[in-house]
This record gives sequence, structure tokens and C-alpha cells, in this order.
Amino acid sequence: MEAPSSLKTLCRYVETTLVPQDKTLNFTIDKEVFGLERDTFVLPEDITQFAGMEEIGATVVAVYMRYLHDLLKQANICSMVGFIDPATVSANSGTIADRSRLVAARLQKTDGEQIFMMPYNPGRHWILLIVRAKRETVYFLDPLPRNRVVDEEGKNIVNGL
Repeated sequence: MEAPSSLKTLCRYVETTLVPQDKTLNFTIDKEVFGLERDTFVLPEDITQFAGMEEIGATVVAVYMRYLHDLLKQANICSMVGFIDPATVSANSGTIADRSRLVAARLQKTDGEQIFMMPYNPGRHWILLIVRAKRETVYFLDPLPRNRVVDEEGKNIVNGL
């Protein structure tokens, strides 16, 4: 698959410019994306890891979700899909009960038919949970073909709702 030209340009900038390692790209993630407004930043190494198909962190996933939200907004369908901040639910983000409360609070701000994308990293790789609160249904999507077992911690976060 060919990378978008904007990503190629960004990677060339990071690779060819003498960018100090502490130089950041700052982003504001609007309240409508995750339910609260927050500022975040991406480091040059985050961009090269993303472009190189290396392991990425929650910040990169969150910024990408902001981009997806912008696309949904342009298509006038953002009311159909909501996002849960991956930094609030992934491993090492507090107790399972705390993470369940954060997810429940986010789901309460829905009209009922909206689905929520919830990237989750149990510590090994990213999986995607798609939550349909009104139907009390959660889909676990794991990109690794050998992982056919639902991560127990992710399951406990959802069951705690």
C-alpha cells in the first residue's frame, strides 16, 4: 500500500531536517473527539516509527483518531462514530475499575446508536474494540491472526461498564 503524500512529506521533513529530538508537533484534540479537549504532541521519532510500521504509542493513535474524526466531520457523519482516547484505557493507565469508569462516562454522552472505536494496547500490540452501547455489544478486532483469545484485561474493562 502506498503511503499518502502528506505522510511522505512529513517523513522527509523529519529525516532531512536537523530536527532536535525534543522538537514537537503540537496538536489540540477538540472536545468532540474524545469528550474532553486536550493538547498533545508528537515527537519526530513517533513519525518515523509510524511511517516505518514500527511500534507506536497512544499519542500517535490519538492524533490519527483526531484525523479520522475530521474526515467523518467533512462527510457529515461524525454523529455515527465516537472515539475513546487510547491513553485512558490501555495498560498502565490506572486500575481496570478506573478505566471502566472513564469508558462508561464517555459512553453516557451518546445518542444510543453511535458506535465507539476504542483502541486498546494490552502491552503487546494494538487491538480495536468497537462498542455499541445501546445493543450492549463489543467487537474485539485483533490484527494478529494467531491471537484468537480476547485479552482478559480488555474484557474486564468492558465488563466493568
